[in-house]
Amino acid sequence: AEDTITPKNREVISPGFLKGSGRAFRSLPESIDGVRIAYKKIGEVKIRPELAHGSTGRANVFIHNGRIACGSSCAPADEQYAGTFGAIVANGGQEYVLSNNHVLGACNHTVVDMPIMSPASIDAGPALPAPREIARHSAIVPLRSGDPLLVKSCEEDLAIARIPDPNKVSSWQGGDDGYDTPSLITDPMSEMKIKKVGRTTGITTGVIETVIDEPTPIPCHTRHFKGTVWFSKMWYVVEDHSDFALPGDSGSLVVNEEATHAVGVIFSSNRTGDYGLMIPIRHVLAQFGGLTLVSGHGV
Repeated sequence: AEDTITPKNREVISPGFLKGSGRAFRSLPESIDGVRIAYKKIGEVKIRPELAHGSTGRANVFIHNGRIACGSSCAPADEQYAGTFGAIVANGGQEYVLSNNHVLGACNHTVVDMPIMSPASIDAGPALPAPREIARHSAIVPLRSGDPLLVKSCEEDLAIARIPDPNKVSSWQGGDDGYDTPSLITDPMSEMKIKKVGRTTGITTGVIETVIDEPTPIPCHTRHFKGTVWFSKMWYVVEDHSDFALPGDSGSLVVNEEATHAVGVIFSSNRTGDYGLMIPIRHVLAQFGGLTLVSGHGV
């Protein structure tokens, strides 16, 4: 990965996606050209929505003014997993739900016009609202599996779903302690403080550490898709005081500390919740012919 030097301490943060051995870590250099290198062992990364627990685990469905709010559990009607309804976006006069391909698109395999339900069917339970249709699956940025010398690496894990009835959803993020989706965006930077609202962990805070620029392999596994997808230009985000992201939080919109600007979209995390991987929002909104974030909708 291309390391980023933080301006505060000129320390290179080099995330390691494999557990590694003590001998291997001891063999790594302590500095290069006078720049100290800090290595972090963060464990295995997977894109596997089935890891999100159902109604017996943690699942959030946020209702704001009688509408499903962003940050809520969602999934295609025919899938037994859960992800996060990240935001409402618009292209022309049509509004869409924004999330990951592996959430809305089941890694390229959800058929067009399949109902997107919130909460996801696995999150239905006595303490939660019954699943209701909030959108219809529309388009994906395809996930590609293969050696990056042969297959172009992915810079995104994204999908959108058309909203037939705008009165069913709100651009509000989370519950009473939440905030409206900002219409403005900003580019991620090392040491930027951020927050997000997700299906599993709710509203959490974190800090951006670095960009991982070079292709990095991440295993992806859904009912119809199993393979290794190489991702590049993703941002590494760490927890602040508690879990930042867990399985089920995929698709969450990341905003700055003041919630005035959107920063990116989460698409993966480790299973202990201390870090996540993020797609920068400027790149997100450049997909699907150009998108804009919707603010002030049903708030």
